[in-house]
This record gives sequence, C-alpha cells and structure tokens, in this order.
Amino acid sequence: MAWVSVSVALGFAGLAVLAWCAFKVWLGVRRFGRELERTRRARAGTVGAAR
Repeated sequence: MAWVSVSVALGFAGLAVLAWCAFKVWLGVRRFGRELERTRRARAGTVGAAR
C-alpha cells in the first residue's frame, strides 16, 4: 500500500506545479493587458494631439 501514498503525493505535487504555472500565466496576461492599455492610451493621445 506504499504505492498509494506515493501516487497521492505525486498527484498533489503535480497539482501544485499546475497551480503555480497557472498563476504565472495569469500574472503574465495581466501585465500584457496593462501594457496594451498603456500603449493604446499613448497612441490615442498622440493621434488626438496631431489633429
């Protein structure tokens, strides 16, 4: 029955790694969205100033 505890531990470790990767992806997407918003505002400002 030791293999059951090993498989449970490996499953938990796998879920922990998956959660960490999902968190890092979420941070990257959030930062990318902020960068897009900043770029869009900056471009809107320059277009408005040119007119």
